[in-house]
Amino acid sequence: MEEQPSPPASSGDNFGSFFQNSSPSDSPSFQREAPFLAHDGKREAQSPAPPSPSSVSRSASSPALGPVKPSFMASWGLFQSEEASQSGEAVRHPLMGGDPLIDSDDEIPTTTSLVSPKKPPASASSTTKTTSAATTSPDVVSSGNASNNPDLLQFSGLSLYQTTSNVTRLRKLARQGAWRTLVEKVKDAKKRGALAMPDEEVTYGTYHLLALMKLRSYGAAADELAALGDLDSPHYQYEQHPLLYPGKSGSMVPFALRCLHAELPHRTGQTSTTMERLYALLAHCNSRVTAVKPLLVWMRRKEAVIYNLVSHHLHQKQFVVALQWLNRLLARTPTDGNLLSKVGYVQLQLGDIEGAQLTFSKVEALLSDPPSDTLLINLVGRNRGLLHFAEKQYSKAFDEFNAVLGRDPTDAVSANNKALCLMYSRELLGATQVLEDCLQTSPQSTLNETVVLNLCSMYELTSINSSDAKRTLSTWLLNHAPDDFDLSCTRL
Repeated sequence: MEEQPSPPASSGDNFGSFFQNSSPSDSPSFQREAPFLAHDGKREAQSPAPPSPSSVSRSASSPALGPVKPSFMASWGLFQSEEASQSGEAVRHPLMGGDPLIDSDDEIPTTTSLVSPKKPPASASSTTKTTSAATTSPDVVSSGNASNNPDLLQFSGLSLYQTTSNVTRLRKLARQGAWRTLVEKVKDAKKRGALAMPDEEVTYGTYHLLALMKLRSYGAAADELAALGDLDSPHYQYEQHPLLYPGKSGSMVPFALRCLHAELPHRTGQTSTTMERLYALLAHCNSRVTAVKPLLVWMRRKEAVIYNLVSHHLHQKQFVVALQWLNRLLARTPTDGNLLSKVGYVQLQLGDIEGAQLTFSKVEALLSDPPSDTLLINLVGRNRGLLHFAEKQYSKAFDEFNAVLGRDPTDAVSANNKALCLMYSRELLGATQVLEDCLQTSPQSTLNETVVLNLCSMYELTSINSSDAKRTLSTWLLNHAPDDFDLSCTRL
C-alpha cells in the first residue's frame, strides 16, 4: 500500500462546501487562489515539516517525470457500485466539480434550463462613497434552476427499465438543483414500498443523503446514513442475494455514498472524524487499485479522495501537507496545467511568490506555438493576474482578467477577480457593475454565495440605503437560485 503523509491534528474550521470544491479541471477561484492576501506568512506546525515554505514549494513544483494522466473530465464512476465499476462503464464527472456527486452519464441528455434571466437588482452605486475593503471569493459553482418543472416520478412496477428510468429522473432533479423535490420523491418511494431490491435501497438512499446535505439538513442526513447501516455489511454484497443478482459479486454501495459518509461528520463539527474517514477511504481505494480491473476508475477515485484531502488541509491552513499530496500527484502527471496551477496557488498562500512564479512558468511552457488551446490560454491569464495581484499591481492584474473575459465572457472566476482589482483600486462603482453584469449575463456559471456576498458587501460600501438593493437581489435570487442556495449571504 502506498505510504501516506500522516494527517496533522484536525480542528474545527469553517471549511466550505465539500460539494463546491474546485475540481482539478475547473477554473480555481479567488479564495482558493489568493487567501494569501490576508496571510501573515506564519504557518502551524506540521508533521512532517520541511525546512522552509520555499523548499516545499520548489519540491512540489519539480516532480520526477511520469506518465500523463487522462483528462479529469473522464469517468470517475461515482454512482456505480464497486462491482459495476469493473465492467468499464463510468460516470463522467469529477468528484471535486461544482456538483461532484451528481451522476451525469453522457447518454442521458441534460434538459435543465434556467428561467429567462431577469435584470439583477438596480445598482446601489447612485449614492456612493469611495473606500477600500478586502474580500475573497471561493470556488465557482454552476447552478441549476430549482423552479423548473421536473418530470414526476412514477413508482408503479419494478421492472429493470422502470427502475432505471426512476433513477434517471432523480438524477435530473439533482441536476436542476431541485433538492426538496428529490427528497419528497424518495420519501414517496419508501412510503409506497417501491424499493424492493437492495441496490435500489442504497441508490435512493445515496441521492436522499446528498439532497439532505445540500439542504444543510445534517441531522436528517445523519439519520438517513444510520438507517443504511454498515456500508460493508453482507447485506450490500451481491453474492448474498444469488436469486436477485445471479452471477454478480462484490459491493453494491456507490462510491459517492462512501464519500458522503466521510464528509458528513465535518458538517456536524466533527472534522477529525471526517479526516480519519477520508484517509480510510484512500486506503480502501489503494486496496482496490491493486486488486480490481480496470484500474482506471479506481485510480481516478483515488485522485478524487486525494483532492478532497488537499482541500480540507488547505482550509485548515495545513499548506505543507497539502503540497506533499499535490507533489505526489505531480510526480505522476507533471504536465497537468491545472494541477501545476493548484501548486502555485498554495505557494502564494505560503507567501512564496517566487516559487509560484516558477510553477506558473511551467504552465505557460505547455502552450503550443502559436497558442491554440483556449482553456490553457485562459488558465495562464488567470495565473498571471494572480501574480500581479499578489504584488499589488492591480492595474496589470485587471488587464489579465479582462483579457480572459474577452475570450470567455462566462468565466466567473475572472469576472470576480476583475471586480476585486477595481475594488482595491478604489473604483467601487466599476466593481459593482462588473458583478451585476456577470450575474445578469451568465447566471448559470456565476450564481454562487460568494459572488453574491461580494456584491452585497460592495452595496454596503457604495450606498447608504444598501438594504433596498440587497432586498431586490434576494427577490431575484428566489427566482433563479437552486434549493441549496444560502440566502443568508445577502446579509439581510
